[in-house]
Amino acid sequence: MKSARLVTIAVGIAFLLAQGAWAADKAAPAVQDPQDLPHTAIYKVPELTTALSKQLVKSLGDVQGILSAKPDTKASTLAVTFAPAKTDTDAIQAALRPVAPETTLDKVGPADPKQAKSGCGGCPKSSSCGKKKS
Repeated sequence: MKSARLVTIAVGIAFLLAQGAWAADKAAPAVQDPQDLPHTAIYKVPELTTALSKQLVKSLGDVQGILSAKPDTKASTLAVTFAPAKTDTDAIQAALRPVAPETTLDKVGPADPKQAKSGCGGCPKSSSCGKKKS
């Protein structure tokens, strides 16, 4: 009789521990590594014109991982949002340098979620991409 009671208590404790572990697993969302999230690099481009900005955006078309490229001719900057898992600032700089050799990296940081989800409109490949545009 004592052994049946001990087995029942042991099974009950094991059940409660399993339930607690399951609840803890469900309660804690997976933490995403900030390095995997999109980043935005700001490049300074002296004397940035509309024509030059179009050439710079076009030059980024062959770089994998570019999500958007937005020139600001008034500030003479080019904001490039990219996926760090697929490319880095060195690859972006290498694509920009033949078009505008004086381009320099100003800063890099996490992308604004709105920019990271901008879709095809800001993508350098938007005119030639085979993806459906929504």
